[in-house]
Amino acid sequence: MREKEKYPASSRMKYLHPRYRRRLIFASIAIIYLIYCIFFHDYEKAKVSRDTHAEVLRNITETRLHILHEFCDSFGECFKVKNVYWNVAGNLFAQRMLVLRSNPGVALTMANLKVPEVLTPAYLDPLHWKVDKTTLVSAYNALQAAAGFIFGSISFSNLDSREHRVLQIGLGGGATTNFLATMPVELSIDVVELEPTVYDVAKKYFDLTENERVKVKIEDGVKFMERGVNENAQYDSILLDACTTDVKEAALCPAPVFRAPEVIENLSKLVGSTGVLSVNMFATRDREAQQEMIESQYQTFFLKCFSLRFNVEQKMLFCSNRKDFSWNGRKQRILGNLKDFDLRMRTNLHSAISTLNE
Repeated sequence: MREKEKYPASSRMKYLHPRYRRRLIFASIAIIYLIYCIFFHDYEKAKVSRDTHAEVLRNITETRLHILHEFCDSFGECFKVKNVYWNVAGNLFAQRMLVLRSNPGVALTMANLKVPEVLTPAYLDPLHWKVDKTTLVSAYNALQAAAGFIFGSISFSNLDSREHRVLQIGLGGGATTNFLATMPVELSIDVVELEPTVYDVAKKYFDLTENERVKVKIEDGVKFMERGVNENAQYDSILLDACTTDVKEAALCPAPVFRAPEVIENLSKLVGSTGVLSVNMFATRDREAQQEMIESQYQTFFLKCFSLRFNVEQKMLFCSNRKDFSWNGRKQRILGNLKDFDLRMRTNLHSAISTLNE
């Protein structure tokens, strides 16, 4: 018996009929045209996007900087907030800075800005740029943020579930505060800032965010510390970054008030027996002598103090009341902790610290 045909002859003849062939041709042409339109539209859209990106990049690169805001504090010192852009082999980099108006080369805060893959005309507005809170530009900011971790008073370990307390004296633009708040650790961060205008700038231009982890107090840091001592407060890490802008002072950081014996003594009480203090030391002249003098002043009230060079000109002072607190005796462990911090937080401290402090 012959197998029954799958497609009867009548059906095959139907599709060979000229009328159906014309329909098939028209349908094929329509599909091809539709595919062409979609492809051409996407191509033209991508071309326009590339052209727009190139034009915006050229415009921003030629502009180089935008002044966003100018203000003066209660002491009469004036500042500028600015965006700075530069192009390296077609790659755009952008930063937001808080600088002295009288000396734009002195930056109180520098923060990286998020650079999109494709620039649109919206980025010609300097306020459209968003701060990247996960990075720090200044090595000294990164080293202060890392202090509790590299000296062991704060840990990334999941086994250490307690809340760690951090005190930051001197807010600036809030870059360090923002960075601390992104860490994958339970941190309770108290920040003390004397100037309300600086606080306002940090919130508006550097996206400082206060929440249950981050609390900012606008008051005299010395008085805040006195109250903390009276309340038996203890901190795992204290970051002292309070400076003067008085050019008559050889050492601008820390400010003279934070070199007073009673103030240093209160700092020692606040770190207790296990915490760590980091002090930003910055001098415009007689640098080595000024740093040695500051270290000597702090050593009087702490069990151990030592300084580490983080660039060829500057050192950071670290103090603690722990008996095992030292550089020479624990160098390899400290450097190991520093390397771990670099990997977790995308900083680049280990190389400079290990090389400059051999």
